[in-house]
Amino acid sequence: MKDARFIAGTRSIREARLRRAEEVASRSHAAHKEAERLVADAARAIESHLERAAAAERIAMDAMIGQKLSVASMQDLENRYLAAQFEAARLAEAKDAAEQRVHARWLELAEAKDKLRRARLVLEKIDALATKVAERGAIREAALVELMAEEDYKPAERLADSC
Repeated sequence: MKDARFIAGTRSIREARLRRAEEVASRSHAAHKEAERLVADAARAIESHLERAAAAERIAMDAMIGQKLSVASMQDLENRYLAAQFEAARLAEAKDAAEQRVHARWLELAEAKDKLRRARLVLEKIDALATKVAERGAIREAALVELMAEEDYKPAERLADSC
């Protein structure tokens, strides 16, 4: 009986650990998905910026057609190009940082899944142990009932022999 209570107590503790592991795995999964979404957003931002920069450059070049070129207009065009290039580099760095966060979240998710797997395995082992203890208890009970039946039977034999 003590074994059964001890196993039940251990099982309840392990169930609580399993629930915590499931919660951590769920949060890690959500964080990983959010990080992946941020990478996709960063990629779309880069693509959108490059499209806008190319369109602005085409408009500026089209505006220069048929006009006299001046140093000021060329420098203005160059400055716009450099500004667009700087912004593209900034967006690329943001995307790289987001990709690093995705990798970190992936590692956290893998660790959380491993802890969850181990928690489930321990709970299965405890259930197997409880089943084994219950089977042993049933065997002991059956043996005890059999012994009691034999003891009850023997005195009846002695009375029959003495008559």
